[in-house]
Amino acid sequence: MNRQIMLTSILALGIAAPAFAASEVDPAGAITDQHLAIFDLDADGAVSLSEYRVTTSNVFILMDADSDNMLSPAEAEGIPEALFDGMDTDGDGMASRAEYDTQILADFDAADLDGNGLLN
Repeated sequence: MNRQIMLTSILALGIAAPAFAASEVDPAGAITDQHLAIFDLDADGAVSLSEYRVTTSNVFILMDADSDNMLSPAEAEGIPEALFDGMDTDGDGMASRAEYDTQILADFDAADLDGNGLLN
């Protein structure tokens, strides 16, 4: 899977506006079957937190070009500034892995509309 598709998918699921890549995202910002297929590693029709974390972890690794466990605004290209700033909870201008993970977990919880621990 190429970097653009992975980044588009993760960003569309929570940490960025759907406008990031309109061709990849439902106009209403909904999670589409295409997104679920990318995250659904065992192809069972649902995305567990574990599957979500594997994919989001890989996205962080791809974005962290200098492997310093921090995302600079340049490395986080495509994440709108306001959303990046929101992830940067300590205000140092960088998104640490911990800050990223906190946001990712919050995004999963927000997307799990029925609270069953699965996205489907």
